[in-house]
Amino acid sequence: MGVSALIELAAHFAASDAPLDRTLVFVATTAEEHGALGARFYAVHPLVPLGDTAIVLNIDGINPVAPTDDFIVFPSQGIEVSEALSVIGKRVAMHLVSESWQEGMHFAFDTAPFLVRGLVGITLWQGPSYRGLSRNEATKRRKRFGNIHTPGDEWPGRSDRDAVAQHLGLYIAAVEHFVDGSTPRSRVSTSGPFAP
Repeated sequence: MGVSALIELAAHFAASDAPLDRTLVFVATTAEEHGALGARFYAVHPLVPLGDTAIVLNIDGINPVAPTDDFIVFPSQGIEVSEALSVIGKRVAMHLVSESWQEGMHFAFDTAPFLVRGLVGITLWQGPSYRGLSRNEATKRRKRFGNIHTPGDEWPGRSDRDAVAQHLGLYIAAVEHFVDGSTPRSRVSTSGPFAP
């Protein structure tokens, strides 16, 4: 689903007539679950020098369950872009929240090889407040997709189109925010979990 989302985003920006101040590079990496091998390779052999890269926006799946009122960012510590993310969320009527279980996820995404090199990389995830669903019902719907990182992790063909469109809209808003020449307020924190 994440690769499909990446292709849709690339198609969206390719079809846009609006000129961009920055180049967009769309990269599908491999083997995140085995040490982010693809992302680590790209971080060493980038198409655009990392010093010229404004931000890495990582897609790790897409919300198939139901639209949400909020979203989460990974990592939750060690970067200082929350002000920008709050602005981005407002553009799509969502607000940034945090969840206690985020804290152990700093190195769980393909952004880690970039973060340890001082480049801000984030993954945008749906928040816990699914519109019109209790947490119990949301959990049941998520279970339809099987356990991630197992052979049972299969798409059942029943995604909520509004939820998918909303999640893609969040990424579009993020790209539009950072592509206009603005950059994250700071690089990776020198005292956070990604400090050298």
